[in-house]
Amino acid sequence: MDGPGGTLLTVGASTGELLATAEAAIRAGDIDAATAAVEAAQAERDTGDGRFLAGVLHMVDERYAEAVGEWQAAFDRYRDEGAPRLAARAAIE
Repeated sequence: MDGPGGTLLTVGASTGELLATAEAAIRAGDIDAATAAVEAAQAERDTGDGRFLAGVLHMVDERYAEAVGEWQAAFDRYRDEGAPRLAARAAIE
């Protein structure tokens, strides 16, 4: 299920803004900007969305084992955040 504004994200405040920036950068193909935004967001607050997007970025770099690890962590975070649908999405990846 999409978050506010039709994005994949569910968190709020500045962490959410950073992750929205990362998502937009991924869609635009600016992987460096996306990576910087995800790292900044995760430094502020470890979230399922941040872990999920980190996994996407690892896939882009063909770092498959790291991507799987991030998606496993995303599953745990989403479950802890009370977001079972997002946890299921992370599990499918």
